[in-house]
Amino acid sequence: MQEGCGVTNGSLYVSNDNRMKMYKAINASSNVILFTLTISNYKCLIIQNGHSYVHKAILQALQIIEREFREIAKIYSLSCSEYSILFSTLNVDTNDVSFKITDAFKTVNFELEIKIGYEVSVEHELPPMNLIENSYNAIFQEQSSISAKKYSKEINRTLFEQIQKEKELKQALNRNELYVMYQPIISTRSKAVGFEALARWHNPTYGNVSPAEFIRIAEQNESIKGLSTFVIRNALRILRENTTIEFISVNLSAALFNHPDWFVQLLSLLKGEYPEEAKRLRFEITEGIAINKDNLDIVKALRDEGYAVYVDDFGKGYSSFQYLIESVFTGIKVDRDFTKLIGTEKESLLYDLIILANNLQLSVVVEGVETLKQLVYLKNTTVDYLQGFIEAVPLKEEELKHYLKRKLTDSDYCEL
Repeated sequence: MQEGCGVTNGSLYVSNDNRMKMYKAINASSNVILFTLTISNYKCLIIQNGHSYVHKAILQALQIIEREFREIAKIYSLSCSEYSILFSTLNVDTNDVSFKITDAFKTVNFELEIKIGYEVSVEHELPPMNLIENSYNAIFQEQSSISAKKYSKEINRTLFEQIQKEKELKQALNRNELYVMYQPIISTRSKAVGFEALARWHNPTYGNVSPAEFIRIAEQNESIKGLSTFVIRNALRILRENTTIEFISVNLSAALFNHPDWFVQLLSLLKGEYPEEAKRLRFEITEGIAINKDNLDIVKALRDEGYAVYVDDFGKGYSSFQYLIESVFTGIKVDRDFTKLIGTEKESLLYDLIILANNLQLSVVVEGVETLKQLVYLKNTTVDYLQGFIEAVPLKEEELKHYLKRKLTDSDYCEL
């Protein structure tokens, strides 16, 4: 790598010296294009795979980029998850650069979520600080996964809105803006019914904020701990009030596994305040979390206490097969992408996955059931539970009670 690149001798390093060298390089060229890229899922990847493995993958990608643009650009490490690429010429195709950066990060064997922004300075029109700031802020403009976005003044508004949402989310619990909805999970063998607890946020200013958006914010500013505790308490209360519910599933974010103290508090809550209801609580973790040893120790601790732990989105891109064999988990939730295979020539992939789980004596939940064809097919397999819009959309608390009454008293209800 070139001098001052911040990526050298097979390792990554970050220092203020990198920024100073970048400032000097910007001042030394009258015409420059500065690309800034960030790895938005960096923290989750570290939790799932460990620092060494992730950093090797990032280094591999950066070395490919460095070879591609060796003659016209330099790379600078701004942090472990943020990098700048400075072009000392305007004679480059920004879309082509964006594609090549993205392709470089696709060479690693797990998904690095890359966001890219850039800014242009002609004849020293922008001071280094402004150029860097604009390039970074451009990242926050709505963008596809493959094209970089040039800075515009509109981005300032978007960035301001994101910052405001972060502040609002921190106050949302105290303002009673957060609530929980419950999507039914039905048994294929009886009238037994469970639910998945789903966090929702309605803000007076922004309305209904997408769960994907506010959960990402919560993971980044550590609000995820309070949010998760809120959802679990809510689920335990519902279980206490409704003894006919077989179980409620709660998702555990990857970010929580970076806070072992939170799990200590969780066990205290379960055993101290809700010992009976906690027996009907199920925890879901994504498959990627399961392949990290430290995370697995936490999972084992939950299992040792008698709590059910399922692998969510199973088959989506990681391999936790060894841990399934070791009976670390209670069951699997098959990713909806497999459900979509029903009726296609690849349908057998889903069937084989179900048989595998059966042979390992694992409970099987299939999500994303949306059509009658899918429902009929799955009811003729050894799947234990089904979840999807064909049964019901997520329900508010008052709707949940009506649903339970109909489900358990009407002999013809949802009998297909």
